[in-house]
Amino acid sequence: MAAKTIGSLVLLYLAIMAMPMDENRAHAEQQTEHKKVYLTFDDGPSKTTGQLMKDLNDYGASATFFMLAPHMEQYPIETMRLAYSQNSVGCHGVTHDKDAFYHSESTVTGEMKTCRQTLENLTGIHSNLVRVPYGSVPYMKPEYVEALKRDGFIMWDWNVDSVDWGSKDDSWVNKTLQQVEQVEKNHHDPVILMHDKELTAKELPELLGALKKKGYEFSPISEKQEPVNFQ
Repeated sequence: MAAKTIGSLVLLYLAIMAMPMDENRAHAEQQTEHKKVYLTFDDGPSKTTGQLMKDLNDYGASATFFMLAPHMEQYPIETMRLAYSQNSVGCHGVTHDKDAFYHSESTVTGEMKTCRQTLENLTGIHSNLVRVPYGSVPYMKPEYVEALKRDGFIMWDWNVDSVDWGSKDDSWVNKTLQQVEQVEKNHHDPVILMHDKELTAKELPELLGALKKKGYEFSPISEKQEPVNFQ
């Protein structure tokens, strides 16, 4: 008797699932499914990383941290915490010096290999996610891009620049939200560039709260995604 009841429930469930969905409901569910934002932080880790992680955790948010090799060595505990948190981690190079990094194809790939190995040595995590210093335009030549791909790296830029690096107050938050609205109008998921610094950590809760009110889900970048690039 119990088996017959369970079987009937299964058939009822399948019948409901096969019913055509109301158009408005379908549209709403589609919007909800795709309303994601990708928060990214460059130049860390630092003494501020712990506060950033706390802020993210308080809002149930995940982010992606593109880190520099020397900073990982300077802050190994923060590096380890990030690597085994709800966030994803990637590389930002070694020198963060325009002339040194973009000197040649071998310097570009060499810095990222060193950074990737540093992360792996400290955490056991192998990540192919990278963001080149200052973004891929205008310094990344096509042959540099191809060289990174050959070495297995997945390069990410952004489509929202918070300009937190040049701000002295919380004005960057509203500027960021304005850009997010424009990106949403263009039917893209926002990928927000921020930095692992004190001012950003101080104002991050304001940004997280505003994005949450807009219905955004905070997701970390993964290697399976199609990257957002300038070129």
